[in-house]
Amino acid sequence: MSFLKPTSNPKPLVDTVFAISNLAEQQRKTTPSVINATIGSLYNEDHQLVAYETLFQNLNTLPNTIKASYAKSFVGNPDFLQTITPFITNNTLTIPHTTIATPGGTGAISATFSNILEENETIILPDIAWGSYKLMAEVKHLNTLIYTMFEDDHFNLNSLISCIEEVSKTQQRILFVLNDPCHNPTGYSLSNDEWMCLATYLNKKSKTHKIILLNDIAYIDYSFNLTNSRSYMQHFNNLNENILTIIAFSCSKTFTAYGMRVGGAILINQNQDTVQQVKVAFDKYARATWSNIPNAPMHAITNTLNNDKQAFLNEKQTYINLLNKRATLFLTQAKEVNLPTYPYKEGFFITIPIDNDKKQAYHEALINHHIYTVQVNKGIRIALCSLSLQDIDTLAYRLKDILDSI
Repeated sequence: MSFLKPTSNPKPLVDTVFAISNLAEQQRKTTPSVINATIGSLYNEDHQLVAYETLFQNLNTLPNTIKASYAKSFVGNPDFLQTITPFITNNTLTIPHTTIATPGGTGAISATFSNILEENETIILPDIAWGSYKLMAEVKHLNTLIYTMFEDDHFNLNSLISCIEEVSKTQQRILFVLNDPCHNPTGYSLSNDEWMCLATYLNKKSKTHKIILLNDIAYIDYSFNLTNSRSYMQHFNNLNENILTIIAFSCSKTFTAYGMRVGGAILINQNQDTVQQVKVAFDKYARATWSNIPNAPMHAITNTLNNDKQAFLNEKQTYINLLNKRATLFLTQAKEVNLPTYPYKEGFFITIPIDNDKKQAYHEALINHHIYTVQVNKGIRIALCSLSLQDIDTLAYRLKDILDSI
């Protein structure tokens, strides 16, 4: 008999990112021309990890006692929550809402999965997605139903609706994940019309069911249209009281603070009592799971937004502009050689569609040509965020030649 409970899965976790990235970095020592398109973090043109001066100056000036201290609350420092919420939402929310801090955006997603559904209930996920969604569902003993992300060059709302209708036959609470804007791994962002159509459907469906929309916005602060990046959140104000919206945000990407593990969940509903009820459940989950959020990063982020916000935004905009140049170069050359990509609008990643039965062979062929990428469902992910313009120039040509040879 195993020491593990019967529902535990002893099968080793397959690391699709860090292992292949480490392999690429080892190869780079002997082959400088290696293309490491695996890293989902922001790098400069000299292949150095970007760490925003505005944030880390604020971090480094903190007294050691602050760095060593627990946070003031296991759901986040009050001043951090008061500062980060309007920054994340741009004050678009006019209905009741509250925020708790979590260890990265992952903590917000995990708390949602754990508190909304019972074991063996079904969560709805996109077919092209961050792999940890499915892993978290598995660990929490949730079933998954997968909607098709795209129909031609636009979001496949009909597929999502079909999944919601299917789950509604057996569940009163329906939870689905929408990673938008700057979708990982395709770089797609829904249009205002797409959000409007979704909101209209949800209001109709919620007459008979409780709907929970988990909006993962991990990459929102690298939108190419940053001024309007939060405007879609206005649709949340028009969702009725049977719809709970949870925004999962990440300070890892926004502030280039990946290892500091700060993020949060914003809980939104027409009814203040509902918001408070959900918050209590999340509070208990936080206390029982991670106990405390890193104190120093919350202080540094708060000080940055309160005292150096414009300097921080200017610094970040430099890299948004660089990402835009990288994406434009890649997509221009991809079009020249008819290299297919999923519809990209903005963000860290571009994904090449490929059938799963051919994907492994393509991935291995790329490695043989010293090009390291990440396999995702129905595609190969290219991390523009970590590639220099020199890396990207002619990369699409090479990717197409290798694809044609498979």
